[in-house]
Amino acid sequence: MNLNHISLIKELKRHVASPAGRRILAQLEFAVKLSKVNEGQFDKQIAFVASYLSQQVGQDGVITDKAAAAAELDLHELAPYAKKYTMICAAHAHIDMNWMWDYSETVAITLETFRTMLDLMNEYPGFTFSQSQASVYKIVEKHYPEMLGEIKKRVAEGRWEATAATWVEADKNMPNGESHARHLLYTRKYLMNLLALTPESFEIDYEPDTFGHSLNIPEILSKGGVKYYYQCRGYEGHHIYKWKAPSGASVIVFREPLWYNMDITPDIA
Repeated sequence: MNLNHISLIKELKRHVASPAGRRILAQLEFAVKLSKVNEGQFDKQIAFVASYLSQQVGQDGVITDKAAAAAELDLHELAPYAKKYTMICAAHAHIDMNWMWDYSETVAITLETFRTMLDLMNEYPGFTFSQSQASVYKIVEKHYPEMLGEIKKRVAEGRWEATAATWVEADKNMPNGESHARHLLYTRKYLMNLLALTPESFEIDYEPDTFGHSLNIPEILSKGGVKYYYQCRGYEGHHIYKWKAPSGASVIVFREPLWYNMDITPDIA
């Protein structure tokens, strides 16, 4: 797939007027990735479909549903290759403790969000959820203890994952080392007791909205039993990498490539 064809797909996005048009362009973009990992095997089909859609846009001004359907038929032979892949979307609710509201609103948002997640679990047996920050579980324990029983049940089932290694999602520059260490210690003690979790349940530090990252964080995390770090801000390099402290202590980091508030759309594949 050459750069001219990639540019053509980008140009076609300006002429989308319906879900069918968005769908076929998402399929084309995925086909580009699929062809790349198959040594360019599908480049000709992709070029043909992109050119066809461009011609239709020249006639109609937009990608019509009819044109999208015809283009999908031309890409159909890629389906067996595409279906070899599985996309896993991890549901998580990012809740700021006190960004631009007071504590009472934080409590309300936490309880409303958790009620929604539990209702979705009742409605969809395959739905799973993860939630970080020990502080939100403390809110439930204090303000809605009846809900806590439902959460414990889902945790035991493996459908609700407590990804909390810290009490709150904190800045990683301003607090001193002792503060970071106590985050790890108190969170582990509290949630092991509250949710009947094992020490192995706290191997990830989930910090999507943390802005600053001290150089010694891998040292503190690794000594606190954390092996993995999830981030979104503060670094523009690799999406998966090993972060080393000056001592050589390290954690494996996943930097969110699509932002933590990304919508679920076809083009994220």
